[in-house]
Amino acid sequence: FFFFQATPPPLMADLETDKKRKDPHDAEEEEEEAREEVATTHTQPAAAATNNADTPCPLCGTAGARHFHRDSIQNHRDFYRCSVCELTFVPTDQIVSPDKEKAHYDTHDNNPQDQGYRKFLNRALDPLCTYLAPGQCGLDFGSGPGPAVAGLMQERGHSVRNYDLYYAPDQAVLAQQYDFITCTEVIEHVQDLPAVLQQLDAALRPGAVLALMTGIVTNDSTFGTWWYTRDITHIRFFKPATFDWVAKRMNWSILERPHKTVVLFRKNPAASTQEE
Repeated sequence: FFFFQATPPPLMADLETDKKRKDPHDAEEEEEEAREEVATTHTQPAAAATNNADTPCPLCGTAGARHFHRDSIQNHRDFYRCSVCELTFVPTDQIVSPDKEKAHYDTHDNNPQDQGYRKFLNRALDPLCTYLAPGQCGLDFGSGPGPAVAGLMQERGHSVRNYDLYYAPDQAVLAQQYDFITCTEVIEHVQDLPAVLQQLDAALRPGAVLALMTGIVTNDSTFGTWWYTRDITHIRFFKPATFDWVAKRMNWSILERPHKTVVLFRKNPAASTQEE
């Protein structure tokens, strides 16, 4: 399987020069407002989509995903939408190679001392910590080259181990179970979603909490102008209903959605994945 770690989301070109000076959250809100203004002229409507029996969903496996959008301006990628779990995804033959993917990540600058980046991560970490007892042990799944989450959680009195396919690939870390797992800006890069979800489930103790952060599709009409789709390493896009499907499939409960990009799950005490 492949899974990957991204940096805080890239901004629109006209915001790029300000990203060092501005809170990423504020810049993201401005960019989203801008894309909604132009959505009616630049987005290919989902109504024009067609079914493709040869394109199964990489999350639930349902065949016949419909062609949802074509990026004809920048990366020239196709996006398909599953009718069952509502995942939107890039087909396998348009996914970049691991070498190109890592080269892309190597250009990122995730400075754990940057106040904007800390605020960005705290969208997930602050609500997560309300569910944790003192001194818990966690895993940062997809920690990237600079394990900022570990430092932020250690400041709160928790210990964190790091796992990342490219930067911290110790498989022994995944053989343990944890009180919490963070997965920030990772799931949108995953090719084999069922395998990674099973890894997360196995590493969660019964009752443990998973904090997942990713861009979430909330408005189909603006999908075509969404900056999140322009990152060539972003290949999976989730709707709120997709996470509902994941929770049911994995026998997890959704504790809350404290931010539009964050979902908190709890592994149910039964600790067994439901069979289809």
